[in-house]
Amino acid sequence: MLFAVLFTIAIIIGLLRREQVKAVGLLSALASLTLIVGAFNGINVTYSIFGLEFTFMTDTLSRFFCILVGISGFAVSIYTTEYMEPRHLNLAAYPAFILSMALIVISRDFLGFIIFWELMTIASYILIVTYYDSPETKRASLIYFVAMHAFNTAPLLLAIGAIYSNFGTLSFSALQGAYVPTWVIWAFLIGFMSKAGIFPIHFWLPEAHPVAPSNVSALLSGTMLKMAIYGMIRVIELFPGSEAIARTMVVLAVLTIAVGAIMALVQKDIKRLMAYSSVDNMGYLFLALGAYIMLDGTLKKIAFLALLLHAFNHLVFKNLLFMLSGNVLHATGRKDLELRGLGKKMPFTAAMMVVGILSVSAVPPLNGFISKWLIYQATFLSKDPLLVGGGVVSLFASALTLAAYIKIYRIFGGEPNVEAHEAAPLMLAGESILAFLCVAAGIFPGVIAGLLDVEVGNPWLISLGGATFNALLFAGVLLSIILAVAIALPTKKNLDTPWTTGEPAEKFEQRPEHMFAPVSRWGEKLGIIGRKIEKKLSAFERWYSSRDMGYLDEMVFMPVIRLMAGTSYVIRELSKNLNALLAVTFLVLFTIILTMAVLVGVI
Repeated sequence: MLFAVLFTIAIIIGLLRREQVKAVGLLSALASLTLIVGAFNGINVTYSIFGLEFTFMTDTLSRFFCILVGISGFAVSIYTTEYMEPRHLNLAAYPAFILSMALIVISRDFLGFIIFWELMTIASYILIVTYYDSPETKRASLIYFVAMHAFNTAPLLLAIGAIYSNFGTLSFSALQGAYVPTWVIWAFLIGFMSKAGIFPIHFWLPEAHPVAPSNVSALLSGTMLKMAIYGMIRVIELFPGSEAIARTMVVLAVLTIAVGAIMALVQKDIKRLMAYSSVDNMGYLFLALGAYIMLDGTLKKIAFLALLLHAFNHLVFKNLLFMLSGNVLHATGRKDLELRGLGKKMPFTAAMMVVGILSVSAVPPLNGFISKWLIYQATFLSKDPLLVGGGVVSLFASALTLAAYIKIYRIFGGEPNVEAHEAAPLMLAGESILAFLCVAAGIFPGVIAGLLDVEVGNPWLISLGGATFNALLFAGVLLSIILAVAIALPTKKNLDTPWTTGEPAEKFEQRPEHMFAPVSRWGEKLGIIGRKIEKKLSAFERWYSSRDMGYLDEMVFMPVIRLMAGTSYVIRELSKNLNALLAVTFLVLFTIILTMAVLVGVI
């Protein structure tokens, strides 16, 4: 395994010569290329270390994820040569991080899997604490370290220990088709969902990703999270009985999509916005995985194809977006959304940001659309109420994603309010590879699908002409995307420069609370109504409490009164928070659409 040798050399250089950033970056890029070549040629080796045998082998699934790690490692490592700042052990941890992920996906037993899984966690922790002198970094790294070992490593160790106790082996080939206790599968689910940032154990992700260097954020979000997907698929393929976790998985995935999309919309920090967007996209992946478990026939195959295509697509565009955020941070020293006018000084960054934004927002013909469209097909056409509801939420979340990322697009327009410069050539080179893949994988998704052993044909042909194609569904999805783009993109009209009395133009920009003024006024009215209802009910409750009407009457009437009083209180509190009000509006809209779908017979 030549790639492992090259990564090891890079680790040694990082330990002994900490200033050799370019050497480590270029060696890591070369090792990543070697990994891709090795994945295509096939790997099948066994090593004995201290009496323990470690077998490494590629099958269709591990080959696909090896290629993902290799593509990400190659592009990010080229970028790293100009971006990374050597501090403490981070230069050695960087190649160790990529190597550990490669070894996870080619390990053929749970012993190697958990050892390299822990190496991945420790290496990522070292990279996250690069700027350890920052209080924000200290807090985020502590949350990450504790969460990963309490909710991720501990459940995995319990499950693997139970498997060894029951069967006396940890080899994948020996365990194929073995029946394990249901709690073992649940333990795997908890462990992998925690690493993926699935609700409610998503809290570490928007804390850890923003404080890490941008090249590390790209690997964390684009690549490390996919290890959880690989692990969950491997468990499902090894052990029967995954149906027990399918519906819970889908429910949590749908909640994750909603939470991620809504939280991304209200962020003011570029990298934090992207981190919540990663939470959202991991929800899509687990929704597709749940659909794969629950469905049969062609839709099952389409769900699996959607899962792996979106794993590839998310890796590509999220690597790109985090690296581009690094361009902005490197050029300005800032990552807030109050920046303006960067497009004039950073034209290449601005152009690739457009590609990344359209990809993550699932705008055709870029790569994000085809995989999300396959998810829509698998869910909407399943006729399962839970999956159809998941499809509805995921469709709305794509529109929210576009709205969130338009805020990032705005930093490239207007008059410059900060000094900036274009990124270094090698940084742009690494990003150009990923931008090209966003376009190429969207137009030719069959090339990516060809790496998988799923006999359903070309994804575009499935979508537009296959037996599962639904013209009404496709038209609805396309219309939603067109409307979202039309509303979100800024006007192209040539407007006169406003007179600002000499003040910076940014002070006169329309703020979100003004953009949603009608909603705010509606919220204020609800608050007034809520206060009136609460006041009347509180007076009635005091009057009622002063009367001796017996325990039976209290049992009958008081719960209703308290419920109404509580509802009025919630209404009043919602009116104070525009974001909460919009979130509730989104959920109510989803409920209405779901009810209509039931009434017209879609479900």
